[in-house]
Amino acid sequence: LVATHYLNYTGKLHDFICPDEKELDITDAVLVENYVTRVKPDCLVNFAAYTDTKNAETQRNDEKGSVWKINVDGVKNLAEACNKNGTHLIHISTDLIFSGKDAASEMYHEDEIYGLFYDKISWYGITKLEGEIALVENSKDYAIIRIAYPFAGSAHTKKDMLHNIIHLSDSNNLNPMFADNTITPTYINDLAKALNRIIKGHLTGIFHAVSHEPVSHYEFAKYVLEKSGRDFSKLEKGSLKEFAQKSGIPRPLYINLDTTGTEKRLGVKFGTWKQNVDDALKLLT
Repeated sequence: LVATHYLNYTGKLHDFICPDEKELDITDAVLVENYVTRVKPDCLVNFAAYTDTKNAETQRNDEKGSVWKINVDGVKNLAEACNKNGTHLIHISTDLIFSGKDAASEMYHEDEIYGLFYDKISWYGITKLEGEIALVENSKDYAIIRIAYPFAGSAHTKKDMLHNIIHLSDSNNLNPMFADNTITPTYINDLAKALNRIIKGHLTGIFHAVSHEPVSHYEFAKYVLEKSGRDFSKLEKGSLKEFAQKSGIPRPLYINLDTTGTEKRLGVKFGTWKQNVDDALKLLT
């Protein structure tokens, strides 16, 4: 999803090679090393991840399961292969590696020390965190870009956060949206700006590519429906706290990423979530 949207936005700015899973199964260390050694890319961007948080939770604590193999072992394999071949490795990560702040106004900075409270993090989040650690331990030339709830202004069959809200509304299947949490969603165009600067400058370190101003799922959905001319009067408020308790999947209420360091270093300016939604909706019309 994210890779496809990024490629649609970037076009032919870079000379990309996009292997499929059969050609480059990142869980196969030998295959990964042989591929990177043969192709010798200047830069490798890892968009691959197991992202289904609900199904991932069924594998909790299973370090031989597919979630761990993709999100941890796969990253380690890429890091080792890129390190041996002098390839700049850029890894896409997530806000869900964090265990949550105490208030909606608090932010996570790029250099924030991980809060290793694994009981407060989903298995998906834990494996993405372990993937970051594996990358840092096995590569000298890397960049990590953390994103959250990505959305774009281009059509795609696999629905992102914005498209999903519109689809559910049009099919009269809108579920209650969480009103007791805050997130900082990622606009793919902002991610593309950051990623292109990192590739061009061969930059290393940790970056955050998200919209300004935290927002709840409910307020985000309400704004999308209102701005797209849809009826939002029947949109109901839900509770992430209650959902987490019922599902048994740890879901922190307040995970907001700060982009101050990223914007300063890259010389870019990200939009607020409202500005980004407005822009995305214009591209859809």
